[in-house]
Amino acid sequence: MAPALPPQRILCIKLKHIGDVLLMTPAIRALRRAWPESAIAALVPRGTEDILEGNPDLNAVLVFDRGTGSWQVIRALRRFRPDLVLEMGQGDREAVLGRLSGARHRVGYAPGRSGGWRRVLLRQAVPWNGQQHIVETNLDLVRALGIPAQASRPVLVVRPEARSRMAARLASAGLMPGRPMVVVHPVSRWLFKAWPEAGCAEVIGRLIRDTGVAVALTSGPGAAEVEAANRILARAGAPIINLVGQTTLAELAAVLEQAALFLGVDSAPMHMAAALG
Repeated sequence: MAPALPPQRILCIKLKHIGDVLLMTPAIRALRRAWPESAIAALVPRGTEDILEGNPDLNAVLVFDRGTGSWQVIRALRRFRPDLVLEMGQGDREAVLGRLSGARHRVGYAPGRSGGWRRVLLRQAVPWNGQQHIVETNLDLVRALGIPAQASRPVLVVRPEARSRMAARLASAGLMPGRPMVVVHPVSRWLFKAWPEAGCAEVIGRLIRDTGVAVALTSGPGAAEVEAANRILARAGAPIINLVGQTTLAELAAVLEQAALFLGVDSAPMHMAAALG
């Protein structure tokens, strides 16, 4: 049940984590291809917006800041004036903000975590399929609009200034031209996802000693992540390019772009590496 006419202004809402926001980009690309003249905006949480920087399929990125309440973002939504909203989450907040945006056509998952009442906030309810990749689940909302969308690689733009900055940093750390580099991101904000540190350190050591590749070790900025990654660094017993807790998202993308291989856990950098091939 698509809108009667190609929508003039489309809003995609995803109020989750960095990797989840990146994985919404194939759906945004499908919308752009179907309706190239439409203005498309994404509403994402504070701290995730950098992953969409430079995305050619977006006209605007709106930020939801949980610390300042909802009124500011509601005003921003009203200024954007969407006539179509895709609510790419199962939570209450996406559905409520979609309704308050003023959009006439609102597509989302039902029933979601809230139960059947969530349907009241939607014009079009799409079953949630948790048995497939989240890219496909996001695309289900696009397909419900009559667009025969196919899955594509997530869209991640590497900024030229970050590329230059990290190329210089890697060179100063000893990465020789033409030497393959492996990026190892062994930890996550949720440390239960991480592989045992001893095993990770052994793999890093063998990569360097047996294959001759360079290894760059990265982590997020959180104290627990940095501490865990530094313990792995100390145990590896091999020369490693130490980027632990030292990169922004843009800089990490630039490092991943140069890598021959990524080794990591279920986290945003894994999805970033996939987006960059």
